[in-house]
Amino acid sequence: MDNQLQKDLIKQLNKTLEQARDAYYKKATPIMTDETYDGMEKLLRQYVAETPQFAEYAPVLKTVGSDITSSGRIKHAIPMLSIENQYTFEDVLTWCKKLPANKKIVLEPKFDGISVSLHYRDGQLVQALTRGTGTEGEDITAQVKAVLSIPKTFLTEQTPGVWVRPESIPADLEIRGELVMKNSTLAEINALGGSVSELPDGLEIRPRPLSGGLFETYDDHRLVMAAAVLGLAVPDVVVAGAETVGKTFPGFTDAWASMLAGSGASAE
Repeated sequence: MDNQLQKDLIKQLNKTLEQARDAYYKKATPIMTDETYDGMEKLLRQYVAETPQFAEYAPVLKTVGSDITSSGRIKHAIPMLSIENQYTFEDVLTWCKKLPANKKIVLEPKFDGISVSLHYRDGQLVQALTRGTGTEGEDITAQVKAVLSIPKTFLTEQTPGVWVRPESIPADLEIRGELVMKNSTLAEINALGGSVSELPDGLEIRPRPLSGGLFETYDDHRLVMAAAVLGLAVPDVVVAGAETVGKTFPGFTDAWASMLAGSGASAE
């Protein structure tokens, strides 16, 4: 292939992929499937490998994940790289043949959510970062600490009032995984009149007014407070387990009732 033509193809592929990334990460409106994107990226890598002198025209290949700029960016201690995608059984076999003989292979379902890095120091969760560009991620520590299923500490109470880190937990620990929303959570949102459905590439959230219903809080005072705020805007919300707020906000139900003043929301 003529060098000038190769250069033009690299530029065009890079432009198309950057447009796709902008639509996916910044506008939440994908313009192509993951398979199409990966196929175009694979072709771009091939062209760059054949004519490395044109690598500067393919900056999209240097970015992993979202490239949205933010003052909250923090550098990863070790880059969080994207896993390699394969779409055919033959491609998987080709990959397997590269492994050493008698190497065990572990298969697990792929969860499509938010890649996150959790950093624990002396048994305590101190930082949570998104994958971001792969080298730098967004600081989402506050949001992650609100996720009930994520442990905030590994410390155990050795004697009354004395908490220690188990020997099996390193003093400096990083855990990487995927944050996902369970189907049961979607069901609860839709039960209140929401309109959220699952798509192959994520979630579709259609704006519509929420209606009343029971908001299950699983006896967690933080969820009760969140539901209470929701109840200020959505009529006829019933908040389950509202009494759990009593330990942090004595008289909560009376105060909330006075704020609602006939909106229809109530505590259960």
